[in-house]
Amino acid sequence: MPLRQIGVGLLVVVLGIRVAGFDLLIDPIGWLLVIGASQRIGGDPGTRARVTTAAVVAFLVSLPLAVPPLARRVADADPSVAWALSLPQIAVVLLLAMHLSSTAREGHDPDAAAWWRWARTGAIVVALAPVVVYPSGSLELIGVTLFLGLLTMLFTVGLLLRHAGRP
Repeated sequence: MPLRQIGVGLLVVVLGIRVAGFDLLIDPIGWLLVIGASQRIGGDPGTRARVTTAAVVAFLVSLPLAVPPLARRVADADPSVAWALSLPQIAVVLLLAMHLSSTAREGHDPDAAAWWRWARTGAIVVALAPVVVYPSGSLELIGVTLFLGLLTMLFTVGLLLRHAGRP
């Protein structure tokens, strides 16, 4: 069930269990799960290749960030640095949501298609909001933007796990 594996992989990426400054659930492990499963999702081979390619880029970006001193430097940097580094992750969610919405629509499942369109919209908002919010310097708006990013990831994971058993 590739959707379940992708969901678990994204959950590993979202969750952080820190011990002495080291994340026990390092993001590259989650991205390897996503890469492996994304090659087995149904539908258009071109779309599958785009999702897999975005996951590979997210994996490559996550590798240096698994090193605690580098992760701390990014965390201490301007929020726009973390946003830029999260774009491949957002691209995976966006491409996956678009693909699964289309697949659900073709399979005559309008409810599932609608839920995946919400995930797609969330990914678009999360990708674009920092362009407007970060220059304002408003800590409240930056916090809301970060919360929307987390919410979008968790929403996507929930959909993946819920739809994992569907054909």
